Amino acid sequence: MPPELRDGPSNSTPCNLAILLLSCDILRHDAVVLIGRFVSESSMAYLRSPGRGLSFREQKLFGDVFTRHCRRTFEAWERFRLALAMDAPIPVKKQEVSEAREALSFELTESIAAFAELPASVMRPGCAIE
Repeated sequence: MPPELRDGPSNSTPCNLAILLLSCDILRHDAVVLIGRFVSESSMAYLRSPGRGLSFREQKLFGDVFTRHCRRTFEAWERFRLALAMDAPIPVKKQEVSEAREALSFELTESIAAFAELPASVMRPGCAIE
């Protein structure tokens, strides 16, 4: 994980990623909604009854999805951030920012879906809000 996600203000990688994304003033409302859903879905594994941990297999399933999708979302954020900072003619920059914004929304959507598709034993065992 990049240091800014590991060493951010929260002890949660998805929350640090969300804080990083939300610090951008030009994200559209739909991206803000996706960021909220990303944090919510990635946090569901932690809402479990006391004493009910994850088995090794469940930890691996969750860890694989967690690592892959946090990394991909961060990479999409980096592309968006670099597009914003690029020194190019306005039409070129607008096109790059638009494509990067779409890629970020796509990765957030993919992450949300991947967390939601994990087995219930991983994501919602004994969840207090069900």
